[in-house]
Amino acid sequence: VRSGIGGDYVRFQQTAYGIPVEGAQVVVGLSRDGKRPAQVSSGYSRVSNAPGIRRVSAASALKAAIRHVAADTRSLRGQPSVEEMYLDAGKEKVLGWRITIPAREPLGTWIVGVRADTGEVLYASDLLHFDSGRVFDPNPPRDSGGTIPPPFNCDSAANEALLSGQYATKT
Repeated sequence: VRSGIGGDYVRFQQTAYGIPVEGAQVVVGLSRDGKRPAQVSSGYSRVSNAPGIRRVSAASALKAAIRHVAADTRSLRGQPSVEEMYLDAGKEKVLGWRITIPAREPLGTWIVGVRADTGEVLYASDLLHFDSGRVFDPNPPRDSGGTIPPPFNCDSAANEALLSGQYATKT
């Protein structure tokens, strides 16, 4: 249950045979004043097959995922996690392992899906994204020895011109 501006939101995780289904959930929005009807958003997924035989263990799936993203296991940023769940395999959901690898080399937080029956890597996605933009680094008053006012005190064209030279593009 989470509270938002308009009310409370209750999130239900779909399971099949007691196993979570990746990306399948139902969210119910309840208005705070009780005057609006509940809003329901369904991400229900059909799972037609029973779990079946797990030929690939969690440990083997973790090794396959690490190999797939070429992660250096000596320099992980944290402990990898392995969760059994039904994974998206195109038109069907298949039993598998969803693995999270917080790697330093290559830098990223990798989510890897591995089938439990064959060991095939279904997907690998890096949650860490990079961007760049113009910023003050460290800041105009400090960088200029105090001769440039802080950006919130940019009240004239002359001060704005002084500030414009202080931008740096950073990733």
